[in-house]
Amino acid sequence: MNRKRKEHWIPNKSYLNYFIDDKLSKSLCNVYKKETLENIDKIQPKLVAPDKLFKESYFYESPDKPLNAIEDFLADIEGKYKKILDNKILNKKKINDDDKKIIEYFLSTFETRTLSAKEYNNSFIDKILEHVVALEKQFKSGKKSKIHEELIKAKEYNLSYSDFITTSITINRRQFADFQFLFVDFEGEDQFFITSDNPVSQIDFVYMNGPYGLFPQSPTLEIILPLTPKIALFANNIGIKGYKDVPPNFVREINHRTLTYSSTDIISPHKLDSAFINNCVRRFTQSFILFNLKDELKK
Repeated sequence: MNRKRKEHWIPNKSYLNYFIDDKLSKSLCNVYKKETLENIDKIQPKLVAPDKLFKESYFYESPDKPLNAIEDFLADIEGKYKKILDNKILNKKKINDDDKKIIEYFLSTFETRTLSAKEYNNSFIDKILEHVVALEKQFKSGKKSKIHEELIKAKEYNLSYSDFITTSITINRRQFADFQFLFVDFEGEDQFFITSDNPVSQIDFVYMNGPYGLFPQSPTLEIILPLTPKIALFANNIGIKGYKDVPPNFVREINHRTLTYSSTDIISPHKLDSAFINNCVRRFTQSFILFNLKDELKK
C-alpha cells in the first residue's frame, strides 16, 4: 500500500458535497474569496467541484507515522457520520450514544484539520525555533543543538501537526458537549447556510472580551458548524439537545459567524449578492443559548 498523497483538509463526500449548487448542470460549489466580498455584485464566483477543494499533498500524514493512519481513521469517521446525517439528522430522528460519539469525533477533528490550524501549529514551532537560535548564538557560537534539529524535523516531517490531529482523536475534546441541530425554518433569498475553509465558529458572550480566551467547557460557549445549506450543528455545554427550527435572523447570525471565522474562501450553494452579505452583517446579534432558554424563562 502506498502513502496517500492528496489529502482533503475539509472532507468532500461527507461535507462539501452537500453545498453544491443544485441549479447548475454539474455538481459544483460557488467559491468566493473573502477579500472580494465588498464588491460581490461585480464578481462571479469560481465554480469548483467539491473533490477539487481544500486538498494538499501529505497535509497531515507523516513519514514517521504508520502508513495512512490518520487518513484511514478520518475516512472511517466521515463515512459513519455521513450515514447518521443522511439517515437520522436529515429526518430529525433521535440519535443514540454511539451516533453522538461519531459526531463528537467529526466536530473535534474538524477543528484541528484546517489550513489555519496547521499554519498556527507551524508558526508556534517557528517562534520556539527563534528562541533556540538566539540561545545557540549566545551559548554555542551558533552551532545547531539537538532540539534545533528536532524542531526542524517536527515541521518538515509533519510530526507536530500529525500529533495535533491525533490528540484531537484520542482526547476528543467535544466528548462532554451536547448537540442541537438547527433547521432553516422559512424560505427566503438569504435563508440558507454557507460554509468556508474554516467552518467551525466559537463564541462566548461572557468571556469573549476577557484576557484568557475561550474555555472549552464554559457553560456559555456556543460552537456552530454548518452541516448542509439547511442544517447547522450547535454544540454547547449546558444540555441543549435535539432539533430546533430557527427564524431568519438566526440563519443570518450563523452565516455572519461563518464569514467572520473564514480564512480565505467562502463556499455557497447559491450565488451570493450584496443583499445577502448586508443581511448577515446587519443582523441582530443573537445567542443560541438564550434562544433556547427563553421558553424556560417564560415558565
